Amino acid sequence: MRRDGYVAFLSYSHRDKSLANWLHRALETYALPARLVGRDSPIGPIPKRLRPIFRDREELAASEDLGERIEGALRQARALIVLCSPAAARSRWTNEEIATFKRVNPGAPILAAIVAGEPYMSEMPGREEQECFPPALRYQLDGEGRLTDRRAEPIAADFRPEGDGKRLAKLKIVAGLFGLGLDELVQRDNARRNRRLGLVAASLAVGMVGTSGLALYAFDQQQEAVEQREQANGLVEFMLTDLKAKLEPVGRLDALDSVGDRALAYYAQQDLASLDADALGRRARALLLVSEVAELRGDPAEALRGFREAARTTGELLEREPDDWQRIFDHAQSIFWVGYMEGVNGNEAGQLAAFLTYQQLGDALVRLRPEDRQSLMEAGFGGINLGLAWRESGEPEKALASLEDAERRLEAIDAPDRDIRMAIAETSAHRASILHFLGEDQASAQARQSQIEQLMAIDATGGDAEIMTALAYASESMAKARFASGALAEADRSYAECRRLWTQLRGLDATNVEWQKGQAQCLASSALHSHVRDRTGEARAQLVQARGLIEQLGADEASREETLLERLKVEATALLVGASDGPAGLAELARDLDHEELARGSQQNREILGLAYFALGKAVAPSNEARARSYWQRTRSLMGQSDDLSTGGRALLAAAERRLGTAEGETVKLSANVRNFSNVYQ
Repeated sequence: MRRDGYVAFLSYSHRDKSLANWLHRALETYALPARLVGRDSPIGPIPKRLRPIFRDREELAASEDLGERIEGALRQARALIVLCSPAAARSRWTNEEIATFKRVNPGAPILAAIVAGEPYMSEMPGREEQECFPPALRYQLDGEGRLTDRRAEPIAADFRPEGDGKRLAKLKIVAGLFGLGLDELVQRDNARRNRRLGLVAASLAVGMVGTSGLALYAFDQQQEAVEQREQANGLVEFMLTDLKAKLEPVGRLDALDSVGDRALAYYAQQDLASLDADALGRRARALLLVSEVAELRGDPAEALRGFREAARTTGELLEREPDDWQRIFDHAQSIFWVGYMEGVNGNEAGQLAAFLTYQQLGDALVRLRPEDRQSLMEAGFGGINLGLAWRESGEPEKALASLEDAERRLEAIDAPDRDIRMAIAETSAHRASILHFLGEDQASAQARQSQIEQLMAIDATGGDAEIMTALAYASESMAKARFASGALAEADRSYAECRRLWTQLRGLDATNVEWQKGQAQCLASSALHSHVRDRTGEARAQLVQARGLIEQLGADEASREETLLERLKVEATALLVGASDGPAGLAELARDLDHEELARGSQQNREILGLAYFALGKAVAPSNEARARSYWQRTRSLMGQSDDLSTGGRALLAAAERRLGTAEGETVKLSANVRNFSNVYQ
């Protein structure tokens, strides 16, 4: 199978353009598990990245046929992905692309990404308008390339919230491209213990729900001894592993939810002391699967319940064999998931307790096998997670100590691979953020510089998009740290590097939404810096560019709030530097976003909202002092909700208090870096 050309061709109706942009970005930025890279597949050796995927056919609106470029791309594509909706089913161009692909690439994979409507509704009187599959997708071609009445059965992934959801559906598309089972693709890579978790997904046919539930119920009711109980355990594991692989093409994840509920209820009644090691092992594997699927489906409470049961199971095994390396390792995996889900559920104390245990288990692995690579990785990644948990628990000094220990452990591993080196760089980034929070911006800049050097060492040629993205974010953070420490000329250079990297990245793919938002964020921050440096024209030009980038963002409902926050930051900055037409639009935007969920959300979101209200206060103060004070009081209230404000957030709080006349004696106590940053808000 050829290696050149495109991994896939993405076909869609222009009415689905925003979703096509999202899927294109999600696929091209997805990194396949290292254990799969290079393996043979129906479309050739599995690559590390799904690049390139052909998506652009803007010129077709004025064409009479597909054109040479599009047909050439279809010939060069190893697979076809069709975004399916009622609009796509009626689209002449989408249908023609499918038919052409079938003719020029007979037997190549065709995958259906359902985003609206239902398949095969055209065959049901009265429901034809709901059809989402174009005719060329619904039916097979004959030997001469003509459409027949023989139904085709393309591999389908349901991106709708009531279907697989975006996360799982994306994985189904990737699995379908390479002829993989989902379990192969999404098996969590145990080496990655920072916040970039792997995913585990499974699906069962809807028709199996009743059968599965009845089987569990029947076994649960029997008053038999160990043999029948083990048969029940075996049936549960079969339904969650082997059977799901056979039924994935027609499966639905919500079917597994019913099985999962029954499984958790069944297992909760078991006496662990009465089970042998094999039965406990099956119990742990099934519980982990059920729990990870619950997490994938957006049910964190159910996921936590399952992970706790899994940890109870692996803990029982470890208690029986306390010096067995594998038992310690298995229990560490369960405890990791408990800690992660405690954090998702907002239980900081539970998260910290779990990650303390996880770190202790990592240390135990190292004691048993001090030279073992896996032992050292577990201990190192455990330190990263513990450091983040300490920070979220309000213990930054302990967080720093844990992160520094993790960095030392990871650096001691011989022949570190890319994942380990990326984790070391990320550890430096976490340290830099904490030091910035503590007001130690010189030390923060040193840690950030260490991160930048580590990233550059991974990709000495400078052509790796993932590394360039990390460097762009790091350069902006470095600029803020240097600005706060008063090193304004150095901050200039860091902002320039940030802008250069985003420009270079967007030259590779102007439709990448993450890069678009990253560039807009960098430009908005640069504009504030330029304003303080009395380069007003430069600041305004940067804001014009940032505003243009935000306006180009798609209208995907799932990212609407995030996009509005980006717009809010840009417009608030524009008002501060005098590059806005007035406060009316910003006030309306702030009201749209000023709800309880956002106020209780991340510190970064509160700071953006607080910035908007401060800018509004400055704008209306000359004509309406009372309204200005109400805006500044809102800023103070938002900033006062967190003990984890950034340097900019603390400076914003100080500026609001100064405007309100409540901080006359306090401003002199502010650290030098906060005073430097507060120049932004004068």
